[in-house]
Amino acid sequence: MFDFLIVGAGISGCLAAKKLSEASQNVLVIEKSRGAGGRMSSRRVDSPCGQWRFDHGAQFFTARDCRFQALIEESSVCRPWHERIPHLAHSQTKVSKRWIGREGMSSLAKEWSKDLKIHFQERVLKSQVDESCWKVFTDKNIDYQAKHLVLSCPIPQSLLLLPPNVFVPEALTRFSYEACWTVLLGAKEEFRLESPHALWLDPGSGIDWICDNQKKGVSELPALTIQLTAKKTHEFLNASSDEVIHFVKKTIYDFLPDRLEYEASHRWLYATPQDAKSHDRFYSSTSPAPFSIIGDAFLGGRVEGAVLSALSFVEDRLSRES
Repeated sequence: MFDFLIVGAGISGCLAAKKLSEASQNVLVIEKSRGAGGRMSSRRVDSPCGQWRFDHGAQFFTARDCRFQALIEESSVCRPWHERIPHLAHSQTKVSKRWIGREGMSSLAKEWSKDLKIHFQERVLKSQVDESCWKVFTDKNIDYQAKHLVLSCPIPQSLLLLPPNVFVPEALTRFSYEACWTVLLGAKEEFRLESPHALWLDPGSGIDWICDNQKKGVSELPALTIQLTAKKTHEFLNASSDEVIHFVKKTIYDFLPDRLEYEASHRWLYATPQDAKSHDRFYSSTSPAPFSIIGDAFLGGRVEGAVLSALSFVEDRLSRES
């Protein structure tokens, strides 16, 4: 029997698990992927000529809240990045203090998760309440029991894991997300992208963002991340990977070297929450047994929102138990 079972090893899930474990709570995290990070995801690709590493989810984060700033200051895995990144649709460059992971954007989640009890590559299928405790079933034909269930994945996915008779506010059922196609291109030669080697394009191009991960300091070889706009992603929502890559290569041709060595894409179905209008930082209920929903959606989709959601949830739980 666990005190808390957390579904999802993204930023909010890892931080909540870390803080609860530090408070002597017995915590299990279940994650369907191979590693921690969620949408703060990094991909490594080995080749005979070296390694490409791509940040292919969140590209950077900001830290305006003092609690998040304190977490970064005590961490060794993050560093400041460019404060000025040009935007082709705007004449003035917005100045903002940005942070990245030293070994990729998943660095922070990996640091927070290193001493946790996490089951990777295991998918939660459903949950039910049994004698006022949660029973959680996974695709490994294992069921776990916990006093408190915490769902940190995107809200539509979280709601599907709850029993059908569990009440949640209507506002949660209306949460929607914009999807995002991300294309990854690896080369031996440098990309033709001027300093700071990252750029927001004009939305009319269908491309939102491009960034060279080698110049960012996380990849051994030139490694370009390209993210489509929400509108273009919607147009390509059910397109094949080859179609999306072809569109990207044609659109950003001027930035590409003569030869590409690696091409891949990833479709994020839950990239940006659209209905985060609540000032609540998480949702909790005691019926039919204690459960909570946490994550960036409550605070508008930013990495910092996921952090503050997790911190607020843990502070609330520990204060109730003290």
